[in-house]
Amino acid sequence: MNLFKMKKKVSNVHILVRFWQEDGVWNASAMDIYVAVFGNSFEEARSNFEEALTRHFEVLREMQQLPQTIRALERAANARGFYQRIEPGSPYETFQLPTHETHFAHA
Repeated sequence: MNLFKMKKKVSNVHILVRFWQEDGVWNASAMDIYVAVFGNSFEEARSNFEEALTRHFEVLREMQQLPQTIRALERAANARGFYQRIEPGSPYETFQLPTHETHFAHA
């Protein structure tokens, strides 16, 4: 099942991610939380990032730290204010956090 295809109630919490290629490997790193991965292709790096992000938020939920993390992500998104203007092909993408699931919707 593709986690990014789920269309549940989605909050306005965005996770900003930077993708870049270095030494023949694609990297993905969240800007405001500690999630970073790599892959042999862009698609593999994106897929690995989706999985790592899901696991990260599952752990945050188990540790009862999810509400604080969501608030921090909301503050970061509000401070930046440009997420809706990210162009296709940009090295940055955003991912949205559903309110009742640990799965994500790609924005």
